[in-house]
Amino acid sequence: MPPDTVAIGLEVHARVKTRSKAFCSCPVAEHAAPNASTCPICLGLPGTLPILNRALVEAGIRTGFAMSCTIHARSWFSRKYYFYPDLPKGFQISQHTHPLCTGGYLLFRNGSNRIRELPLRRIHMEEDAGKLLHEKDRTLIDFNRAGVPLLEIVTTPSLRNPDDAVHAFKALRQLLMYLDVCDGKMEQGALRCDVNVSLDPLGSERTEIKNLNSFRAMEEALQWEISRQMNMRAKGEELFSTTMQWDADAGRCNVMRAKEAEFEYRFALEPDLPPIDVSEEMLQSIRASLPETPLHREERFRSCFGLSQTDVLSLTAEREVADYYEQVLDALDVHTVDIRQSTAHWVLGDVRRILHERTIGIEQFPCAPARLAVLIGMVYDEELSVTAARNVFECMLAENCEASAAAKKLGVTRMMHESEIAPIIDQVVTAHSEQAMSWLSGKERALNFLMGKVMRGSGAAVPPAKARSMLISAIRKHYQREGNDS
Repeated sequence: MPPDTVAIGLEVHARVKTRSKAFCSCPVAEHAAPNASTCPICLGLPGTLPILNRALVEAGIRTGFAMSCTIHARSWFSRKYYFYPDLPKGFQISQHTHPLCTGGYLLFRNGSNRIRELPLRRIHMEEDAGKLLHEKDRTLIDFNRAGVPLLEIVTTPSLRNPDDAVHAFKALRQLLMYLDVCDGKMEQGALRCDVNVSLDPLGSERTEIKNLNSFRAMEEALQWEISRQMNMRAKGEELFSTTMQWDADAGRCNVMRAKEAEFEYRFALEPDLPPIDVSEEMLQSIRASLPETPLHREERFRSCFGLSQTDVLSLTAEREVADYYEQVLDALDVHTVDIRQSTAHWVLGDVRRILHERTIGIEQFPCAPARLAVLIGMVYDEELSVTAARNVFECMLAENCEASAAAKKLGVTRMMHESEIAPIIDQVVTAHSEQAMSWLSGKERALNFLMGKVMRGSGAAVPPAKARSMLISAIRKHYQREGNDS
């Protein structure tokens, strides 16, 4: 267990979902050929001038509002000077003393399912650097990523253990995806996190672990580094501020360099960009367009739909899945708790299974919400059994057709009403009197035998629970004697 004095802070770099780069018109092209999405501006050639992408500012404001930040009506860009091979200008355009957003907090659910509050320091805008491609005997540079717009979200060092850090990072990723600010594809570098960890509560001597792009890497890197610092402190060894990199294969952090002090970056106001002035009209427009946050949606699904906590967390994990669920509900004529729960089970069960099997997102799912709603309605109205409905569902996907057409193709009949089921049950009970009497004497397997006969006789077009109840009533009516009540 980490000591009580551990202090962990996050610096999250989120690639903003824009069509073009931060300061030029080059497209943000993830899969373009190396250096194909570049121009004199993002390559930092002499005589070029940057032009700010408005969509980056809007994304920053949207994120700031969602985390209760102070949005500054005027902010500035700065130049952050440092040399690195994939930084073509020799400096990064970022924000320093006058960021777009300050303060605020991130709400996250920890491992004990409690809502925690993580205070923020700032949210600022900046551009990304290029990408180094290391080969056996050489290193190549791809500048497609240079100039791609980023938001950097900096928290206070208020986290006390790796588990809380991971849950906070998960919550932030989910929020950014709900806001449509970032696609959250960590494996593609769209979301990266630097973590700062120290056993000093003031964080004076701290380690920064760079570019963690998975939750597992974050947890393992923090556990390793906290253990290292604890061992050094136990031995009386001096700790130094260090920049490190996590090596997943070796299961350890490796030192990259001594931790830079702020003055080493020689921050200066960016002379080629004017101040960013945000009007009140722009703020009001963005605030009015904010979507529901994940935590608010969780609470609404619990209170309004009567869903379990497990179903709520699963449904709201991705905004698109939650949207699909609500679209199915909107298309249904009935809005009882039962049908809301049934719809949740369809989405979390059969729909999610197909998404997993086909490795697709819900936006690519071939069954529109209205089509699934018709199928769920047929089950609710007892026109189809659950078993038959699942077969119809598979046929709908295979044939790209409506539920009624799939049911007709499969020859699935509607569910029988009680008046149609009763004669079948009477016939079974009369023909198998021995098994009926066996059940009355306490042999449960005999009832299963009779249920099988009823289901076969009805072509499985009868709800099992209803058939069972009617079968028991019929047996007692025909064979039960006084004093032999089961």
